[in-house]
Amino acid sequence: MNSQYFQAWHVVAQSKQLKSALLALQLLDTPLVLFRDRNRIVAFKDICPHRGVPLSKGRLANSKTHETVLHCQYHGWQYNANGQLIKRPGTIGSDKSKPCLLTSYAAVEHAGFIWVNLSQDATQADINLNDLHIPPEHDSYPYGTVEVTVGASLGPILENFLDPFHTKTIHQGIVRSNNANQSHTCQVN
Repeated sequence: MNSQYFQAWHVVAQSKQLKSALLALQLLDTPLVLFRDRNRIVAFKDICPHRGVPLSKGRLANSKTHETVLHCQYHGWQYNANGQLIKRPGTIGSDKSKPCLLTSYAAVEHAGFIWVNLSQDATQADINLNDLHIPPEHDSYPYGTVEVTVGASLGPILENFLDPFHTKTIHQGIVRSNNANQSHTCQVN
């Protein structure tokens, strides 16, 4: 996949979808787990480095210091919101020679959406919120949100979306019919 996709900010969820629990999703074939920690969004690769179990199957808790702690379901390893391993249940002492750190990604909440950047160099400080354009909702036209999971890569999905002339023959009756032409206005930025 083209590396420029990994350098960009992508909408991964609506803000209202991320409540107080873990949210599992996928972006550009990368499994992610998101959660809220105080005033920020945390995004990790959804894999525990210990045994490869999805971290999204685990749970969130607060430590004695009111720190958000992510517990892996498998052995109960515990990570703080910075991705640092802070506790390994069942082990004696701590092995400081082998630090364990989760793969984290920059995430930000803006305009009712959660945005993630998969670049390892990106930080929340790098984002220019003016570049994250979401058209305003307006009462003069109908709008809606559709969420669909498609088993395809980004290129064919975009090509299919940007090629409306095939809809009359391939998707007959869904978008167009032979009886009447319909017009749809679509703007892609």
